[in-house]
Formats: sequence, structure tokens, C-alpha cells
Amino acid sequence: MKIKILLKIFLFVAYITYSQQEEWVVIKSPLLPAAATSGESISKIAIHKNDKSKIENDVLVKGGFLIQQKNAKPNTIPANFIVCMQLDKLGNIWFGTFSGGVAKYDGTNWEVYNTSNSPLPSNVIYSIAIDKHNNKWIGTVDGLAKFDDRKWKVYNKSNSKLPANMVYSLAIDKYDNKWIGTTKGLAMLSSSKWTSYHTLNSKLPHNHVTALTIDRDDNKWIGTFEGLAKLSNANWRIFNKSNSPLPYNDIYTLNTNSSGRILIGTWGGGFAVLDKSNWAVYKTDNSGLPDNYVSSSIIDKAKNVWIATLGGLAKYDGTNWTVFKTSNSKLPDDMVYSLTQDQKGNFWIGTQNGLAVFNETGIPSQVKFTSKVTEDKEANGDEIAPTDFSLENPQYDSVNSKIKIHFSIPKGSNILLKFEDTLGRISKVLKNELLEAGNYEVVLSANEYPSGVYICRLYAGELKVTRKIQLVKRK
Repeated sequence: MKIKILLKIFLFVAYITYSQQEEWVVIKSPLLPAAATSGESISKIAIHKNDKSKIENDVLVKGGFLIQQKNAKPNTIPANFIVCMQLDKLGNIWFGTFSGGVAKYDGTNWEVYNTSNSPLPSNVIYSIAIDKHNNKWIGTVDGLAKFDDRKWKVYNKSNSKLPANMVYSLAIDKYDNKWIGTTKGLAMLSSSKWTSYHTLNSKLPHNHVTALTIDRDDNKWIGTFEGLAKLSNANWRIFNKSNSPLPYNDIYTLNTNSSGRILIGTWGGGFAVLDKSNWAVYKTDNSGLPDNYVSSSIIDKAKNVWIATLGGLAKYDGTNWTVFKTSNSKLPDDMVYSLTQDQKGNFWIGTQNGLAVFNETGIPSQVKFTSKVTEDKEANGDEIAPTDFSLENPQYDSVNSKIKIHFSIPKGSNILLKFEDTLGRISKVLKNELLEAGNYEVVLSANEYPSGVYICRLYAGELKVTRKIQLVKRK
């Protein structure tokens, strides 16, 4: 009984269903023990000689937490925050998550790689690119990894000329050169030769390179905090609000297609399409775009444009807009971060709270996984419904330059409260402790944070609540 009180036993039940008429499938990571909520997602157990972890009664003891070993590898996505995704040459889909590492889905099974079972330098993944040899290049918060399905190679500042360990964006050109966007400039890796670009040796508008794409003519398009750059051979051209119709200088995502159109998602200024010299700009006030914070975009096989935003997913056919939200679809969250379309025409949609597969004509021959989580109840304790907890929207006190966060809990609980920006540049743990029942206030100094959108996350047992705040500072 004591073991049951100390250790919540999670049973993962995966089941497969098939229906020609089904348009949506939602895939979620099972709820994980406390270790996962503090940034560590477990999918395989590997204990090294210098690791102080140990096995006790078939349970891994690591970092002060008890993790049930036999439930360590569910056959599903390892974390619900899906940052990026890519199709490889064999049709497998690779997912980068914000705390669970990298996952490969082959149409039936999931294979997960993280810091516990591989040389992956971090479980926080920002970007994935796949070269002509089907090598996977993975950008993380703590270095760049290359994986050929057997061997790993990790690049960082200490063993290479990578400008910074935080790798936000990746692209590969027709000569198989790797273009790597970091927080301290752009790098190009050609075989073993490195070339670096930054504001002091080039016309790069800002050293934080947030997005990369390469068009059909092998031009490199580079998104930064301070505008868009086009690099053609050795020639630079800069686009910003002052010299072009670009709606906003903070670029979050770039994409292109076979016709050469450049899709530009900005972080607060809407979405733009550059077709040769013609611009089209879409914002919430002139189109059906659900939100001006754009995180991903693709052009599908029928030439529709799909745009992921922090306010939902939009489809634009050139005339009409169709918007998908949690209120009108099975989308697991309105904050959508990543998109791709597979070889069968299914759309894979990564949100901050789960993965969705969508096909307007029905999902053909698609294996569908759904995870169900159950746990033993604690002795002498009543189950608390999630609605008994509350997390209010954070408030910005511009007069005193404070951010105020209020939450309440109905009984003593282990609480994890985090404050993050949506780009992953800032992640601060505000509370991580056992708290008594009551109302709580956490006050932050707004001077520490630039203007932008921030997310407050509260974890308490089964509960996870997310609230958003837009911080607009006076100039």
C-alpha cells in the first residue's frame, strides 16, 4: 500500500481504429511522472557508468523521482508540445518536441530518442532537416546532432565552429550544404568546412536566425529578429518594414514551394507571401487569419496555403478562408506550431498540447494511436477534479512594470508553475514544491522580459493549465 501511495502507476493503453469517414485523429503523450514535468521525458532507460541512477524493485530511481520502468516507453508521441516535423526519404515522419526529444513514426510504431537513450544533446528540439543521404540533422537548445539511423555525431561550440549551441533553424541546399541558424549568427557546413555569417562580417540584419528556407534557384532566405535576408551567391538583399511591404521585422517561419513563392510568417505582424516581386500580406484585420503570430506554413498538393498560428489553423485557397480551432474541430489546442503533409495527403498538425492528423476526405489506411492514462488513487484521499484548480490569465501592471500570476489549489499538492516565451528563449520555473491549499500570487519584474507573447503553465497531478499573456512595453 505504501508503494501505491508513493508511486502513481500509469497504465498506457494504445488501441488502433480504422474508419474511412474519420477526418481527425488526435495523438497525445500519456501523462508522465513528476520527472517529466521538470523537463525530462523518459522513453527508454539507459544507465551509464557515470550515472548515479539505480534500479530498485524494477523501478528506476533518478534525480529523486521514482519512475516505473516498464511504462517508460509508450507507443506514442513522447511530449505534447510539437515544435517541428519533417518527412524523410522513406516516408517516416520525424517530430521535434519541446521536452521529450525526437520521435520517429513509421506508420505503425514510434521510436523515441532523447538524452537518456542517445547522444542527443538536449530534449528541447527547435528544428529538423534531412539531407539527400537521409541523415537527420537536429537542432537543439544545446547543440546540433547528426543521426544516420545508426550513429550519432554532435556539434557544439567546443568541438566545431558552430557560432552558438542554441540551433533554431536548419536548411540544406542542392549541394548538400547545411545551413544552420543560431542565436549568434548563421553557419554553413560543407563537408567539414565551416563558414560563418554575422552582423560584423556580412549584411545579416540580426545574429538571431529564427528561420531558413532555400528556394528552387538555391537562394537562401534567412529570417531574423530584425528582418528578412536573401543570400544569392555572395549577394545580400535585405527586406524590412521600412524598405518593403514586409508587415513585421520579427520573422518566425519561412517556407517555399516548387513555384518559388516564399511564405513568411512573422511573430506578431501576420503572414506574407512573396512571389517574385509581388507581395501579399494577410493580417487578422484584412483576412481570415486567426492570429498575427504565425509559427508554420505549407502549400499542399492542391496549392492551398495552410497557416499555423497561436490562435488556430487556417486554410486559404486563394479566395476563401477556413479556420480550425478547438471550438469547431478536434484540434487539441489553438496554439499550433508545426505542419506537414504526408505522402497519403494527411495533414500532421503539431500543437502545444498534442498532435493531430487531419484529412478532409477521410484518413485512408492510417494507423491511429490514442493513449489512455489511469492511476491508483491515494489512500484516504479524494480525487480532485481539474476544475477545482484555477490559473488566472497573467496580468501586466505597466505602471509598476510587474507581471502578476494568480492561482489557487483546493488541497495540498505538488505544484509546478512555469513562465515561458513561445520561442523557447526564456523558461523560468516559478514554483516547484508541495503547497498547501489556498490562493497564491507570483509577481515577476517585467523589466526582465522583452515585448512578446508568454505562456504560463501550471502542473498539478493530472492537471495541466495554460494561460497566455501578450506583453507590450512602452517605448
